[in-house]
Amino acid sequence: MGSLRKQYKQEWDCALEELAKKAVENCPTTRTANPTNGQSFMHLDASYTAQEKAQALNTSLSTWPDSSDYNDIGNDIVNMGSEKLLDFMNMIRANTYQVGCAQKECGNTATAACFYNQP
Repeated sequence: MGSLRKQYKQEWDCALEELAKKAVENCPTTRTANPTNGQSFMHLDASYTAQEKAQALNTSLSTWPDSSDYNDIGNDIVNMGSEKLLDFMNMIRANTYQVGCAQKECGNTATAACFYNQP
């Protein structure tokens, strides 16, 4: 068996949480541009249940990994800029060790976002 590469322990980062809070303010339908930090983003429209919207972050954290089930990532597991895999790839990136997340409900919609220390 080959050696395992170092994987960092995730730590909560309050500054990244503040970025996430600003990103979900007013429940935007698209992610906030941020070239400095990786980001996972989800807007929940009226088609989601009230419970899913009330727990937008849990809904998102359950949904983002699903993108790897529906998109062929091949054997090399290299993301060549695919928007379909961006949220998931930001979550699992080996050298990401800080994360901050937030959610916001706005009437019949909700938005969740997580920011990571790596772009």
